[in-house]
Amino acid sequence: MLARRAEQLALQAMFYLASVPPGDARTSQEIAETLGVPRGYLAKVLQSLTRTGLLRAARGPSGGVYLARPAEDITLYDVLLALEPAGSFDQCLLGLGHCNDQEPCALHTAWLPIRAQILELAKCNSLQEFAGHGRREELLEGRARKGA
Repeated sequence: MLARRAEQLALQAMFYLASVPPGDARTSQEIAETLGVPRGYLAKVLQSLTRTGLLRAARGPSGGVYLARPAEDITLYDVLLALEPAGSFDQCLLGLGHCNDQEPCALHTAWLPIRAQILELAKCNSLQEFAGHGRREELLEGRARKGA
């Protein structure tokens, strides 16, 4: 359940959108430039987030995407679920299909408490809690200019 690039990008985009005024639409081009990522790849991630109801899309000259509900009402888990089925969070870290409590892999016992902590963090924390920090630390804004 380590985050894939699509999940990382979804969280970054959602943090960015949580840091702008509510209802203000941002284009995929603007978000891609801010995050320093390819627009085409980002567009696919944004489509998934829109399809699952986390984002809304506005058409026209001032169009783009924006959060479908307040940032404090969207958990990190909501964002991850938009890209991964819920059962994927219970999969073996090594990708073994037969790993479980009765037939554990080499990492099973060590990974269980870590996975539980990650899920707890994702389920109990909203975008709002982290979006402000990212803005203060300039983790998102101007990232492309800094070469990150």
